[in-house]
Order: sequence, then structure tokens, then C-alpha cells
Amino acid sequence: MPPRRVASKFIALAHINPIACSRCGEKARAVWHSPLPAGLKGEMCIFECENCGKKMKLIFEERPHWPTQPSVASVAPTEAELGNIEQIRNHA
Repeated sequence: MPPRRVASKFIALAHINPIACSRCGEKARAVWHSPLPAGLKGEMCIFECENCGKKMKLIFEERPHWPTQPSVASVAPTEAELGNIEQIRNHA
């Protein structure tokens, strides 16, 4: 039996930004989105143009998240924070 897929997070269609229609250039809003078939990570969104009615399918692949800023753990604590840590240790 194939491994069971983890359910994707629900995203309301209103929260997906519209795209420009490739035919007329007007706004195309998301009308449907669903996870990709088993073995693939990501989701497929279907957009429909408000002006001409053209439907477009876009596939969004999940990619590993690469942090653009250093994590909090890699930043050295200030002297005030070190003093607070010492006070907590002394009271324990």
C-alpha cells in the first residue's frame, strides 16, 4: 500500500493573488486549487479571467525554504540579556 499523503493546508481562494490573463491582460482570479498527485509536492491552481473567461492552470512546486536572514540562535546576546540569564540561573 502506498504511503498516505499528508493533507495540505487549506488556503481560501480569496487569499490567492490574481494573475494577469495571457489573452487580454485583465485580472484572472483563482477558481480552484488542489494538491498534486502522490509523489509530487506542490499544488495546481486554476485561474479564470474576469474579462474574457479564459482558464489557465498553474503548477506551484514546493521547494526547500532557504532562510534569507540569520536565525535568532546565531545572533550573540547583548550584555543586558546575559545579565538577565545570570539572574535567572541564580534564582533557580
